[in-house]
Amino acid sequence: MANKTIAEALIKAQQFEEEDKYEQAYECYKYAYETNKNDTDILQKLATSAQMLQHDIEAINYWQQYMNLKPEDPISYNQLLDLYFHDNKYEYYMTRAKLKTLEGRLIQAADDYKKAINNTTEEKEIIAARYLLAQTYELVNKPLKAIDEYLKILDYDHNQNVYLSLAKLYYSEDKSAALNILQQAIQQYPDSTEIKEFLCQLYLATGDYEQAEKYAVSIFNKIKALLMQEKNEEAFNLLQNLSDKEKQDVSYSALMAEYYYNTNDNENTLKWIETFEKINPDSPLPSQMRALVYEKLNDEYKSHFYWGKYYIKKGNQELALDEYLNAYNTNQQNVEVIKELINLYSVLDDKFACAEFCEKLVEKENEVGLYCSNPQCAQVVCAKIEYWASKEAMDIDYVGPALVKQLYDKKFISNPVDLYKLTVDDLMQLDLIKEKSASNIYNSIQNSRQRPLNRIITALGIRHVGKETADILVNEFPSFDAIKNASFEDLCNIEG
Repeated sequence: MANKTIAEALIKAQQFEEEDKYEQAYECYKYAYETNKNDTDILQKLATSAQMLQHDIEAINYWQQYMNLKPEDPISYNQLLDLYFHDNKYEYYMTRAKLKTLEGRLIQAADDYKKAINNTTEEKEIIAARYLLAQTYELVNKPLKAIDEYLKILDYDHNQNVYLSLAKLYYSEDKSAALNILQQAIQQYPDSTEIKEFLCQLYLATGDYEQAEKYAVSIFNKIKALLMQEKNEEAFNLLQNLSDKEKQDVSYSALMAEYYYNTNDNENTLKWIETFEKINPDSPLPSQMRALVYEKLNDEYKSHFYWGKYYIKKGNQELALDEYLNAYNTNQQNVEVIKELINLYSVLDDKFACAEFCEKLVEKENEVGLYCSNPQCAQVVCAKIEYWASKEAMDIDYVGPALVKQLYDKKFISNPVDLYKLTVDDLMQLDLIKEKSASNIYNSIQNSRQRPLNRIITALGIRHVGKETADILVNEFPSFDAIKNASFEDLCNIEG
């Protein structure tokens, strides 16, 4: 019934407008609006009608309500700008600043907030404009200007959100200043959970664990503060008394690992680190904790290796590289760190270092650089082709690293199959290759087509399938199709 009444009122309003009876139309729109105040279409018609009749106060009220319901729609901002232009410069500049923020023109928005401040003497209005100005400075990465505006607000109003915003801005650069602000805040808001928790985090970060314990609201932060003071049994009792739901929290496994680390139970430490990592695989914390465990165990290779993984997840590639190189120098036989170095050098676009460690990996596992994170890496592609042509694979004379690099650089080849598409004329375009040499290389490549199956399998560079494994496979499955169609059980039944 209500919807029918609204529809009738809107039809009547339209009829009145067609008859130039705008006051009656306005009353119909008001009636429809009172029936459903959340309908933005009705609100827009009502605001437009009020504005046309020069009922400016009502029009401003309706457009502001429209803005609250549809803040992403610029129509209300533009209409309010017209209404404020002559009589209220403060609201004019505030609205224009909000419109520019909506349009992504934040620098211009900041200028308008400053103009708004200059066009009022009302304390409440100054505070509102400064707060939005400070937030805008944060968005354009001008933290010092944001701090200055927040401090000016505190001269008028000890607002909790202002204290918290200031503390967050200070946190990364000046933790003592952040602590000072929060100590002022806690005097104004002694029961604020948010301020207490922020204080706890700051004290944890600055190493004042006793104060961290004092302000901890979260049970997990309290346990953390206790563990950092090595109040291990007290912390363990709290861990044991957590509810089943709390034990599902990611912090639980991290704190259990920390407890066992404190009590020198390395086996359980590593177990809980693994549990934490399954829940939060992207966190750098598991790598950091493993590094600390292996430092305690005097395992130099693993401590450097996990510090490397930690810095990778923290986004510090230079420190990661240092740690991985230290791990490699400690144990040059471990292919795991070689793979990490290939990946890292590929990301850093260090082609020569990437090629060097690809060669080392080929030597260790005949894996032809499969672990480079960039499948188009020139060193990886060339290494695969070189391995295909090597003595233990297809045994193609004259096709070595220098020739492969030239062919790749001139875009003649991008995989081993392309070798068989080369012509003598192609080869003669290479540096220092005359017709006779080109013919010898061509014939050597074509002759390799007659290589037995075991060499082809070796040349494919399949992980863990070197010459010996290829010989065993071909002895058991004499054709390529037979190998391709072999089941997992068939492979498991092979002797050797």
